[in-house]
Amino acid sequence: MFFVFKTIVSGLLVAGASVLARKYPGPAGIFVALPVTTFLTMAWMGIEGTQSSEMAVFLRSVGWITVAGLGVFFLTPWLLKIGWSFWPAFGVGLLTLFAGSWIAYRYI
Repeated sequence: MFFVFKTIVSGLLVAGASVLARKYPGPAGIFVALPVTTFLTMAWMGIEGTQSSEMAVFLRSVGWITVAGLGVFFLTPWLLKIGWSFWPAFGVGLLTLFAGSWIAYRYI
């Protein structure tokens, strides 16, 4: 039952952000930039009694993937601005995410 509750709350936040982004892209970007998913996951893990050491591993990995993912947020908009269509620009941005993740995993 708790799984269903978590799914509904999490889904409503994501769906709400999507609706907000169509009408108000600026404020939606600020909302989505907040680590809402991370906050929710931390709350769910805390409610479920996750050990502190497991929470620390989770948060460390979130931090590294955030750093690795910055390329998506800088490269993709630039590619869109210079005339690329969405999917190719998004694909190149995702490639930077995967490359950054690999580097972070391998060397850090």
